[in-house]
Amino acid sequence: MNTREEAAPVIDPEPGGRAPAPGQLRLVQQFVNTNDREAGRDSLDSPQCLQDWFTHWTGWDSTRRPTTTEHRQALVLREGLRWMAAPDVLARPAELDQVVRDLHLQLTLAADNFALDGPTPTGRALAPILEAARTARADGTWSRLKVCARDQCQWLYYDSSRNTSGRWCATDICGSREKARRAYRRKAH
Repeated sequence: MNTREEAAPVIDPEPGGRAPAPGQLRLVQQFVNTNDREAGRDSLDSPQCLQDWFTHWTGWDSTRRPTTTEHRQALVLREGLRWMAAPDVLARPAELDQVVRDLHLQLTLAADNFALDGPTPTGRALAPILEAARTARADGTWSRLKVCARDQCQWLYYDSSRNTSGRWCATDICGSREKARRAYRRKAH
């Protein structure tokens, strides 16, 4: 085993035993889910953590630590990808357009255009993630990448159901909690 494999970040299994997103779309899923909202844990909570993640997943120069600004830009773009998976559920991150410009990315979020034009180092590190998203939109698999409908969760999951009707990252976890919350509210009124 080489050093890079030994230092690999731990990949959490998908909730409820769901299958992870296929192929390169898994990279998008892994990146977005570094912010585990329900657990209150952000795996990219510092420039050093971002450097480690980028080094493993995107070929980032392991000797270069992202600046505080680059760290913030990556986090804004991460939430932008979450927004793209659920534009009817989440508000578009206000800073997203400025970050896309600052990273010198030509990115149209309303269409299938994720072209990169002379990106910054952080933009280059994000390029494989954005390319995976662009490819998924082009081949139709993007619509299967969804954000859990439970507000406290918002985990990015891959819906492999035949009719793509999934609403929860795990029906037995988030689905059950949401149904119990609704039942409680009905009883209280």
